[in-house]
Amino acid sequence: QARGQGARNDAEIAVFRTLPRPIGDDCEFFLALLRAYDTDLRWFVTAANANPERYQRALFDPQILPGFNDSGAHLTNMAFFDANLRGLQLAAAAGEAELARHVRRLSREPAEFFGLEIGSLEPGRSADMILIDPAALRAYDSHAHTRLLFREVFAHEQMVNRSDGVVCEVWVGGKHAWSQDRATPALGQESMGRCLRVGSETVTA
Repeated sequence: QARGQGARNDAEIAVFRTLPRPIGDDCEFFLALLRAYDTDLRWFVTAANANPERYQRALFDPQILPGFNDSGAHLTNMAFFDANLRGLQLAAAAGEAELARHVRRLSREPAEFFGLEIGSLEPGRSADMILIDPAALRAYDSHAHTRLLFREVFAHEQMVNRSDGVVCEVWVGGKHAWSQDRATPALGQESMGRCLRVGSETVTA
């Protein structure tokens, strides 16, 4: 390695001995691995701050709204963890009060900020709900659940980061969309999504 702790085991020692020398920097090291392994090479990086104290301070700052993340937007090269589940996990570790506050930050607060009549369980509101297993949320380890999965719809392997068992049930507009480990028959067959208009009722898409 150009920098770092060197080989961690005998297998890495054997690999490093096959690489050209000298390797001047991290970029040359990475390119050498790509030449050696091509599409078999898999790695992970921290795409945001790796310091827990700093990212929790940002995540729980009252001036910041947690929200959209591209957890499933990529196909073969990235598998981001679900940032909102991770936020709930961190909040739960801080106690019930922080967890309740974070649930509100993921639901009612962004709805109020954008002037949308959603985000709470009240008469007349859209019944958009998820049911989370608290024990599974505590044990959730995103790094341990990243893997390649063949997807027939793409006729290709897709890199995924699963949180199986954490989200047990999902309802969209009062319609059951997800149960335990799979989509319900209604998902993709019935209209569930909604076009959200600021300051007005939600309109079925």
